Amino acid sequence: MTKWRISVDLDASREEAEYLETIDIEADDEDEALEKADKIVKDGMFGGPYYNVREKDNEDEENDKEN
Repeated sequence: MTKWRISVDLDASREEAEYLETIDIEADDEDEALEKADKIVKDGMFGGPYYNVREKDNEDEENDKEN
């Protein structure tokens, strides 16, 4: 059976966060602003972190032995 390793895409989460931080929300109070922010995140299907799997290689095996 082949071994696989989870590979997290931190760049995608970072890019998503940088984009979200450019958005200005107009609201009467913090609660309303949070509701609007939640809607923006949900509608944009933002949700990182993003991950995939990759087949383990010899370097992974060596690192596992060291830890």
